[in-house]
This record gives sequence, structure tokens and C-alpha cells, in this order.
Amino acid sequence: MKKIALEEEFILEGYVVKFIKEGSSIKISRIRKHDGKKPKSSNPSLEEVISYFKEKGYSEHSATEFFNYYSNPDKPDEPWKDSQGTLVKDWQAKARRVWFKDKNKQGAQTLIATPITHVVSKPKGAKF
Repeated sequence: MKKIALEEEFILEGYVVKFIKEGSSIKISRIRKHDGKKPKSSNPSLEEVISYFKEKGYSEHSATEFFNYYSNPDKPDEPWKDSQGTLVKDWQAKARRVWFKDKNKQGAQTLIATPITHVVSKPKGAKF
């Protein structure tokens, strides 16, 4: 379940609404009648991404990499864009299509490169 922040728009009973603070209370403010279009989505939080990845059987590490790839720490409210500069309209679909690979599953073994400790040169006249 997504947490809704103050001033964040969402749909309720056919209207686009948002929570507003009036004094010490919080009220729902009706903005306009909903036109049937999807509301402009905000970027998910890291916690939402991790939760989604874990729910689908993928690692927290790959969820964090996904989040860091698309988010801009200098402009966190700027909409996500992919490598071609196209807006990411559905981050969950992007995760399924691009990031949900076997290597990112929970418990997947990671190959670790072993450094070379010495080099053996080819003896003169030897053919390999």
C-alpha cells in the first residue's frame, strides 16, 4: 500500500483530490472531476521499489541498483527517464521488462572474479 503525502493528488470516488492541512487537522480537498486518464505518477520511494522486487522474488540489491539508476539525487522530484531520455511512465513495468533477470533473483549466485597472482609465460617453441 502506498503512503499518500500532503498535497499529493490521488483519485477518490471519481474526483482528483489531495490531503491539505488546515490548522491542526488534515482534510481532503476536491480538485476536479476525474477525466478517466491515469494521474501523473510520482517516483516511487526506495522502500516501495525494494518491497516490489522482494514480492516478485528479486534481491534488495537489484532493487537498490534499479532505484539508483533511474533516480536523480540532486532532483528527487524530477520524473524518471530511461537511457534514451524517455519518461518512465510505469516503473513496475520497466522493472519487469529490463531488471527482472535470473541473475537478480534472491539467492542467485554471484560470480566473483579471482585476481591473477602470477603469469606463466609460454615456453619457447611451445604451440598452444
